[in-house]
Amino acid sequence: MAGFHEIPFRTAEEREAAASRPVHERQAMIERLLYKYPLFKAGEDFIRRFHFPFENGTHGKGTIGGLLGPSRVGKSTICEFYASGIENPEPDEFGETYRVIHVTATSQTTPSSLTDTIAARTGLRSIPAKNSGSGEHGASSPRDRTNGTHHSR
Repeated sequence: MAGFHEIPFRTAEEREAAASRPVHERQAMIERLLYKYPLFKAGEDFIRRFHFPFENGTHGKGTIGGLLGPSRVGKSTICEFYASGIENPEPDEFGETYRVIHVTATSQTTPSSLTDTIAARTGLRSIPAKNSGSGEHGASSPRDRTNGTHHSR
């Protein structure tokens, strides 16, 4: 999902122009309204530093990063916002493309289902064989959630 609305209307003219937009546009602005509070900015910066480990360098490739924490604190929104702002890169010298995706893992997520989701969302050409007797477990508590960006080929 893209199209977050994060631009404040600071002047009377800006507010009047926004109010004169068609109803569907105003409703979309409200539904995708985003205020970058301090913890949001810290989470976004954390992901950016992980994704681009060196200033003026290229993004990390083939890695998974995530935000952990209690439910309903904004992890999904932070990750979704970050991923929506990253354009699909050009293929590298081997023709591989490492896209950024957002995946939400819940207490019901297993390693197998997470692998399937990542494979489907990144367009993997092949899926590794799975061991059905792996004893997979979800998150440690129903309140725990993991959200992250994933870079894959």
